[in-house]
Amino acid sequence: MNQVIATKAPAKINCFLKIMGRLPNGYHTIYTLFRKISLWDQLTIGVNYAGSSPKIEVRCHGLSGIPNGRDNLAFKAADLFMKKTGIMLDVRIDIKKTIPPGAGLGGGSSDASCVLRSLNTITGNPLSQTELLKLASSIGADCPFFLLEASSAVGLGIGDDLYPVKIPKQYFVLIFPNFFVNTRWAYAHYVLTKSEDEISFVPEKLADFMHWANDLEGVVLKKYPVLKTYKKQLINHGAKIALMTGSGSTIFGLFSNLDAAQRAKEAISRDFEIHEPLNVELAESL
Repeated sequence: MNQVIATKAPAKINCFLKIMGRLPNGYHTIYTLFRKISLWDQLTIGVNYAGSSPKIEVRCHGLSGIPNGRDNLAFKAADLFMKKTGIMLDVRIDIKKTIPPGAGLGGGSSDASCVLRSLNTITGNPLSQTELLKLASSIGADCPFFLLEASSAVGLGIGDDLYPVKIPKQYFVLIFPNFFVNTRWAYAHYVLTKSEDEISFVPEKLADFMHWANDLEGVVLKKYPVLKTYKKQLINHGAKIALMTGSGSTIFGLFSNLDAAQRAKEAISRDFEIHEPLNVELAESL
């Protein structure tokens, strides 16, 4: 066997993120709405059977600050797949990165889930969807979402208890700051209060931005107040709401239609060209 799969791994945003509680192991339970968006990493995965000497190579390019080799979640995904199935492979993973790391967009998790799905397909689907989801959860709490066919899902538990929902297409402008936010730091500094949020699975309510909020903003924006400026920029250019996704650092704005989002993206990009070199992207929900 010598097979190559070329595929894409989408980013996600958290339309809202509510912290519901804390587990004895230190993890927090959440209530969130995940949405896949049209921002992609491109993966090329080459596979050969390896006998008793498996080998994994991971190479990333396109963005700086992305680890190669064992420190990449794509490597971990391939390694865990072989250990779970007992199938020994030579795996070569080339990742053209577009999704910034440490930005709350799930790029590493999406890449890892893409590797799991691709290896399972190439080897004849030895793992069921349930087994894949469990394996993905051991890599990271965001990983199972990227294995779903659904483009949107309510996430409960630590984010891996998923309930797919159908929500109309939405349009976003994303601002990527030139710094990353450590997820563990953000959650560790969040002061848990009693949650009054009612969990809903009704698509109309989930899509209503009036209910959107991110509980981690108070912690992250206090340390990085420039994010408040980016939120104001999005609102000033027509966003219905502007929020941080995940634990940051990306700020996104929701727009009423594609034209409005495109105009805002162009205007904000011009503003930032004058003052600071930031990346501003237009994306739509998948």
